[in-house]
Amino acid sequence: MVEEAEMEEFVEQCEEAEQWLMKKIAEQEALGATEEPVLKSEAVARRAMPIEKKLQSLLKRRRRPPPPPPAPENTTTTTEATPEGQQDTTTPTTEPEGTQQTEEGEVKVKVEEGEETQQELQEEKSTIL
Repeated sequence: MVEEAEMEEFVEQCEEAEQWLMKKIAEQEALGATEEPVLKSEAVARRAMPIEKKLQSLLKRRRRPPPPPPAPENTTTTTEATPEGQQDTTTPTTEPEGTQQTEEGEVKVKVEEGEETQQELQEEKSTIL
């Protein structure tokens, strides 16, 4: 896994190289057309080589994903029938987001706008065939 510190170090290395390149480009532009160049391709390649090696090293490893945000809890309560004289117990259950449990115990799934239900997909499939 790629650590945050390694990524920061790599970004800093890239920024330093970019600053160096901008400085050399400015120096080169200040020179006349017949003067000895300040910026040569071999210098750029030499400067880019360690950055390329570091990049390849980082790409071979996976970056540590940020921690997932806490999931919102949708809880419902079910009551179990008990014989007379015993306490009623309630059992909380967690339903996936976008679902709802009816009094009869059926689970209904909320269909987002733009999504098609299974029945609509079947009807569309049959009209195509």
